[in-house]
Amino acid sequence: MASRVLLVGGSGLMGSHAARALLAAGHRVSVLARGERPPAPGVEALRADRRDRSSLARALDGRGFDVTVDFLAYDAPDVEALFAVPGAALGRYVMISS
Repeated sequence: MASRVLLVGGSGLMGSHAARALLAAGHRVSVLARGERPPAPGVEALRADRRDRSSLARALDGRGFDVTVDFLAYDAPDVEALFAVPGAALGRYVMISS
């Protein structure tokens, strides 16, 4: 069964590879990034700066995902900002950090 997957920071090195692998496995993939780097073909691009709550709300409000994979969380406020978006359904949350 295909999942709706959100990759936060998914246009970078790790995220772009994850996006292509998830697409190849039949999942629907969205990438949330602040930059202008285009995502892999077939991936929905969502533009927002995670430290700007209003841009997060514009990008995520009313959207639903089964899984959110976060490649860019540095601290608790980064994670809290995602979960504070009204109307966003992030599903299971996975944070990848060094």
